[in-house]
Amino acid sequence: MQAMVATWGNVERRSADLLAEYRRVRRDEITDEIIELSAARL
Repeated sequence: MQAMVATWGNVERRSADLLAEYRRVRRDEITDEIIELSAARL
């Protein structure tokens, strides 16, 4: 039972890490796109 609880904690932490990484990558993509669109208007 303790092993299952520990594993679940690891899964939750990994899930949170992956979600944070996804959000960071997505934010960077959006920022790059905004910069590209802004540069095209100059």
